[in-house]
Amino acid sequence: MKRFLNKLIGLLGGFWLSYLFLKAFLIVNQIEQQLLLWQALVLIGVLIIILSLLRVPWPLAFLALSVVQLLTIWRLLPYDLGLSGAWLRTYFSRLSTAISTSLTSGSAELTATLSVTLALIALALILMLSCFWSSPGIASLIVFLYLMSVHIFNGNELTSELLQLTLIFCLSRGWSLYRDQRFAWSQLLLGLVPLLLVVGVWRSITNLPQINLKLASWSVELRSQLNRTGLYERIERYAKGASRTGFSEDDSQLGGPLYDDPTAVIRLQASQPHYLRIQVKNQYSGRGWQNTRNLRWTSTNQNDSQRYLDAPTVLSDSAATVGYQTQSEAIEMTTLDNQDYIALPYGLLNIQNVQPGSLDSTFYDNLSQRLYGNATDVQQMQLTAAAKKMTAATIATMPTPNTSAYQTELALPTTLPNRVRKLALKLTRNAPTYYQKVQAIENYLATSAELVYSKIDTPTLPQNRDYVDYFLFDSHVGYCDNFSTAMVVMLRSIGIPARWAKGFAPGTLTKELSQQRYEYTITNSDAHAWPEVYFGAYGWLPFEPTPGFANADEVVATTEPISQRSSSSSSTRSTSATSSTTKTTAANKSSSATTSSTRKKASTFKLNGHLPNWLVVLSWLILLGLIIAIVPLLYPVCLWLWARHLKQHNFERFYRATLRSLQPLYPRAQGQTLTAYAQALDSDWQLGTTFEQITNAYQQQTFGQEKALIPQKAIQGFSRTLLRRSNWRQLCHRYRQKH
Repeated sequence: MKRFLNKLIGLLGGFWLSYLFLKAFLIVNQIEQQLLLWQALVLIGVLIIILSLLRVPWPLAFLALSVVQLLTIWRLLPYDLGLSGAWLRTYFSRLSTAISTSLTSGSAELTATLSVTLALIALALILMLSCFWSSPGIASLIVFLYLMSVHIFNGNELTSELLQLTLIFCLSRGWSLYRDQRFAWSQLLLGLVPLLLVVGVWRSITNLPQINLKLASWSVELRSQLNRTGLYERIERYAKGASRTGFSEDDSQLGGPLYDDPTAVIRLQASQPHYLRIQVKNQYSGRGWQNTRNLRWTSTNQNDSQRYLDAPTVLSDSAATVGYQTQSEAIEMTTLDNQDYIALPYGLLNIQNVQPGSLDSTFYDNLSQRLYGNATDVQQMQLTAAAKKMTAATIATMPTPNTSAYQTELALPTTLPNRVRKLALKLTRNAPTYYQKVQAIENYLATSAELVYSKIDTPTLPQNRDYVDYFLFDSHVGYCDNFSTAMVVMLRSIGIPARWAKGFAPGTLTKELSQQRYEYTITNSDAHAWPEVYFGAYGWLPFEPTPGFANADEVVATTEPISQRSSSSSSTRSTSATSSTTKTTAANKSSSATTSSTRKKASTFKLNGHLPNWLVVLSWLILLGLIIAIVPLLYPVCLWLWARHLKQHNFERFYRATLRSLQPLYPRAQGQTLTAYAQALDSDWQLGTTFEQITNAYQQQTFGQEKALIPQKAIQGFSRTLLRRSNWRQLCHRYRQKH
C-alpha cells in the first residue's frame, strides 16, 4: 500500500508538471484538436503508474508509451492517410526532414510534426521521472527550461507557471524527506523559505510594472553592453526563424513556417470578393524574389513610356491592348492598421476619392505595379473597377503570343536544377495550346496528392538549395509562396512569361449590405501570393495554384469551376509552432493551415478525425483496455523469445531477468535461498524439478569452477509456463493472497 501511495503522489506531481508544460506548449502552438493532447496525457499517466506498479522494465514501458504517442500523432497529423504502413513511412520521412532542417537552418521554430512529437516525448519523460523513477527534481528542471525558452523566444508572461513550478519542487522535496524518514523540523523550516518566497513574489505580481521599471534602470549599463556585442540581435534572429503572416517588403529569402497574425488591416465593401494586389516582383534568385532594373515601363498612354505616374486617377494593365467592360463595380477600401502600403483590385481602376488626404501624395510604379502613398493621407479610398473584355473561350484558344519583349519575366538562375524543367515538360506534353500548358501546371500544383499545403510544417530552406526544387522534390510541404513561385518558375522554364504577385486574398465576409453589396474584413492572416501569366493582348492574368484558394478574377476555361476545385481542400486550424485561421468567402476560399494535407481522396475511407465523439471516446477506451491487457505479457514474451535462442554467455543475464519477471507472480521471501525458492515454485506450479534444474545450473555457472551445461529443454518449457501464467487473473490472485 505504501508503494502504491508513493507512485500515486509521484503521478499527481507529474500531472501538475505536465499541465504546466502542455499549457505553455499550446500557447505557442495553436493545435486545433487540443483535447487529443490532454487525453493522451491522461492515458500516458495511467499507463505509467500501471507499468510502475508491475515493475515493468523502463525500455518496455517506453515501448508501450510509444504506441499511445504514435496513435495521438496520427489523430493530430493524419496526412490524409489511414493508420497504416503508408502513414508511418510518411510520418518518419517528414520527421527526418524536420530534424535535418532544424539542425541545418539554426532556427528556433519547429514544424508541427517535430514539435508535437517532441511534446509527447517530453510529457512521457516528465511522468516517467515523476512516477516511474521518483525523480521529480529532474522533471521540474525540464519544465523550467521549456518555460524559460517559451518566455525568451515568444515573450509570453509565465510568472504564474514558474511560481507553481517552484511550489511543486518544494512539495515534492518535502514528500521525499517524509517518505525516506529523514524529516526534521529544521528541514521543515528551511523548506518554508522558498514557499514564503513564492507567496511573496505572487503577492508582488500586482506591482510588476514598478519592479520592472526599477530593474530596467539598474541594469541599463549591462544591457547596453550586451546589445553592443550583438547578443540581442542574435537571439532575435534565432527566435524569429518563423515569420508572421502579413505583407512584407523583403522576399529575398523565402521558406520556413509561418505564424498567423489575425490583426485586421483592410475593410472592403464591394459586390463580390477581390484579390488585392500590392506589388509584383520579377527576378527569381533561387531562394526568393526581388525586382530588377527593367526598361519596359509604360503608362496608360501607350505612346508614353515612363516608370512613374504621379497622382494617378486611372490605373490599368499597361501590357493589355484589349478594352475594358463599360460596366464597373464600386469599391470602397478602408485601412485599419496604419499600414504603409496600398492594396488594389484587378481591372481598370478609376480612383474617385481619397480620405483624409488626396492623390497628390501618391505615385504609381509600373515596374512593381505598386501604388505608393502616405499612409496618413490614404486611409480610405473610393474607386471603380472594370474587368477586361475577354471570355474563357478566347483565352483557351488564343495562339502563343510574342514574348520577345518579356525576357525579364522569362529569366531563371543558372543554378536551377534541370529536373524542375523536366517536370514542367512532363506536365504539359499533352497540352496543345498556350492556355492549356498554363492550366496543366496550375492544376498539378493545386490538386497533386504529393504536395501538402501547410503554414506550420513548411521547413526552412537548407543552404545551397533551390527554393522551388526543394519544395517540389524534397519537402513537398508549403504555402502560397511555395506554390506560386513553383508555378512561375516552371512556366518560365518552358518559355511562358510569368511573374510573382503578392497582396491579400479576399478575407472574411463579415456583413451583408444593401443592394447586393458585402463587407469583407481582411487580416494579416490573409496575406497571399500568386502568379501572373502574360497572355499577349490580354496582358497579365492572375492564376491560383495554391490549394484551398480561388481567385474570382481568374478566367477558367474548363468545365470544372475553380471554386469546386478549392472546396476539396480540408480546412483545419493548427500551428507548431504556428496557426492559420480558416477564412470562408463567397468565392469558397478555404485556408488550411494544419499539418494535414488539403486534399482528400474520396475513394479511400480514412479515420481522420470525422468520427462521432462517442465513437472516438469508445475507441480510446478500447485501445487503453487492449494496452492494459497485454502489459503483463510484454516481459514474458521477451523471455520466451530469448529462451528459444539462448547462448551460454547470456545464461546468467537470462536467469536474473527471469527472477525479476517472477516477482509479481511469485515473490521471493526475504532471506530465502535460490534453491529453496526454486523448489517452492516447482511445487506450487507443479513443474516437477524444472526451475530447480535451471537454478542449479545458474549457481554452478556463477559460483562453480566450470561452466554448466544450459538445460535448454527445461528453460524453454519454463518460459512457456511463465507466458501462460502472466495474466491479470494470476496477478490479482497473488495480490489477494498477499493482502
